[in-house]
Amino acid sequence: MATIFATHSEQFGDGAIFQIAMPGDIAGVESLPGYIAREAEVQLGMSPTEFSVRASIEIPASAARTILDGMGIGIPRGIGIEDLNPTLEFTPKLTLGQIGQFVREAGQYGG
Repeated sequence: MATIFATHSEQFGDGAIFQIAMPGDIAGVESLPGYIAREAEVQLGMSPTEFSVRASIEIPASAARTILDGMGIGIPRGIGIEDLNPTLEFTPKLTLGQIGQFVREAGQYGG
């Protein structure tokens, strides 16, 4: 899901990124269920700026798409506002194993 939103953000300028905070990065931070269940969203008791500082993995949106493509999950290179809902609806959710693979590959990204 985050790759879809990062890809959508690319239309507003260079530098759309995908950030991952590992459990140790956010230890002690309160977490609550998110508002949008289909996105598996989680609320964290910190600002976006603090999350950005704590996140130990950061890759360009294009790299996230490349990783997913290698896993057989295609994300369009351009996603307009009208494309967000259908893309979110029809993109398969990752299994726990796939999430682990994505995180490993993102952590090894040498961009």
